[in-house]
Amino acid sequence: MPNYFKGFFLIYLTIVTTYSSFAQLSKGNFNITSTIGYGFIIRHSNRMGQIASTHFNLYEISITKITNGNKEWHAPYHYPEFGIDVGFFPFKNPILGNGAFAIPFIEKKLAKSVKSSLNFKIGYGLSYVSNPYNPENNFQNVAISTHVGYALRGEISYSYKISSYLKIRTVVMLTHFSNASFTQPNAGLNIPIIGVGVSYQPNAKKFSIIPDTFSHAYEKKLKFNIIAAATVKEVGLPGGKKYWGFNMISYLNRRINRKSALNIGLDLFINSAQKHFIETDTTLGGRKPDFKQAAITIGHELFINKLSLVTQFGSYFYSPYPNLKPFYQRYFLKYQINKHFFAGVSLKCHFGTAEYVEVVTGIKL
Repeated sequence: MPNYFKGFFLIYLTIVTTYSSFAQLSKGNFNITSTIGYGFIIRHSNRMGQIASTHFNLYEISITKITNGNKEWHAPYHYPEFGIDVGFFPFKNPILGNGAFAIPFIEKKLAKSVKSSLNFKIGYGLSYVSNPYNPENNFQNVAISTHVGYALRGEISYSYKISSYLKIRTVVMLTHFSNASFTQPNAGLNIPIIGVGVSYQPNAKKFSIIPDTFSHAYEKKLKFNIIAAATVKEVGLPGGKKYWGFNMISYLNRRINRKSALNIGLDLFINSAQKHFIETDTTLGGRKPDFKQAAITIGHELFINKLSLVTQFGSYFYSPYPNLKPFYQRYFLKYQINKHFFAGVSLKCHFGTAEYVEVVTGIKL
């Protein structure tokens, strides 16, 4: 049996065993989904070369909890599902080896009928690549330089119910692997996949929706968020020095409905990696430019109970040393600890390339 089938079988056995325990207690609130897909790696830069040269399969198992309306946020999101995807990529490429991931997610129905639904899923978790960069025997792998990294997932799926217990589904997904420049090299992997799957929900006939009796009032006042963010980034050759950064993020938020808010803000970046780039740039003559940067941002916040997803688009208006692209994106997972304080983690990237991960804490006024 090929190694990747052994690995997939062990993952499947572990999840099914765990799931069986959940299913006895869940009264139909859980399901399990098996998905097989086919995809490739996007060649988003010339450096990718032989890395983005193969097509391969995806093998995935998902455990999902189905919401029933017993929480205030269930009904406004049309009873979303949340859970974890665990999967395996045999890349068919000796430079990369094999890949795996574990990604917690939330899935929302975009459209629904009696038998079918169109769904959107987003998730953020961990990735694993068996053959990362090694200066001695795998110097061609400029995409991933650590075994363990971050994984992002976006997915659109269509599900059709064939019985009370079973659904078939078709999916289109994009998965991103990266270590966010914690070590170099780190071009990252962007993996589009198309696939098919089967979902099974035991005790489905015992599952019922609780009527929505919660108040959906929300506060429309402007809220000011100020955030302190810490980063670390490796610069230079692999195994080089790591540089710390400190970012101040601020924005005004205004709720536009129960689920969403729009925001506009300012970012200030004080990053020792940027200072290093300037000090070592031999093309600069005379006075060195300032290493600090500032930017304006616009964005959206999606509220899901105490958790929210902030997506922002930023543009530098102060960057005397323009070694980066003028625009960037931030994907920020935020957990509200109490009325005023929150914490979270965010990914700052320039289109297909991650710059670094920010660990954040903040206050909402």
